[in-house]
Amino acid sequence: MSNGQWANPNGSFAIFRCTNVKYANELINQGTIMFNCAQAWADIEMIKGKGQGDLYEGIFAACHLLDVDSVLSYHQQYDDVESICDGKLVYFKRKSVMNLPTFCFFILRQNLFDCSGKEGRQTLSAHIPGAYFQDFAEGLSADQVMLLDEEKRPSLVLIHDMDRFIEMIKSKLITLGVKESDILFQLVQYEDKHTPFYNPVGSPKELFLKDKSFYYQNEGRIVVNTTSKLLIDMLVRKPINIGSIREFAQQSNTYSEQGVLVRMTADVYAMD
Repeated sequence: MSNGQWANPNGSFAIFRCTNVKYANELINQGTIMFNCAQAWADIEMIKGKGQGDLYEGIFAACHLLDVDSVLSYHQQYDDVESICDGKLVYFKRKSVMNLPTFCFFILRQNLFDCSGKEGRQTLSAHIPGAYFQDFAEGLSADQVMLLDEEKRPSLVLIHDMDRFIEMIKSKLITLGVKESDILFQLVQYEDKHTPFYNPVGSPKELFLKDKSFYYQNEGRIVVNTTSKLLIDMLVRKPINIGSIREFAQQSNTYSEQGVLVRMTADVYAMD
């Protein structure tokens, strides 16, 4: 803690994975990891709406429709640029990046917890909004969820050894032929994609940039940045198993439509 604020606001404690009962069981028992890609999430919004879907996934830049210089510049930046128009803006994305295998999850970060400014042992609390859980239940009410087959109902997996979980995924990917340098793990950043913007850190880092309307999802992502069509097809089409995570994970089959209050006890110190 420094000046009444967290010294490391992005410090991470745990991972939440919101899914259905069937996949949650497989994740706990076999360590089943299902990769997807930005193109699929863009398509989902067109079919089912915003939430799990996001039309602006993988966008690296946007400019006004009549900003001809920027339109030409962004189109020429890479050899696989595609563009879409939405209102008065043109959005630019790379076809190759839109198909990269990506695995997403909620990260419980330090900045989600209230900082009282006091030192010593403290009980800290953080609220995860119901919108997060509703997104992964396609907006169903609690009554509608109970009408689903049991294995299709929402389930939440809490992974409390984040470092070990990430390392197990990386190790499995390496055994499948992925270069360690091609495995990218990063927190997602959120900004307004309804105004002109540009991703200055280089492709494929645009996969770690989402519209600010998704801020409540507090995502972390693993992206496999490979040019191998064989690896891409294998990872996106078929789950991988990293081994049981039961030792450091818990499962809850309660649908948290109204959100979840997380409490933890920690020793808080002031930093000079």
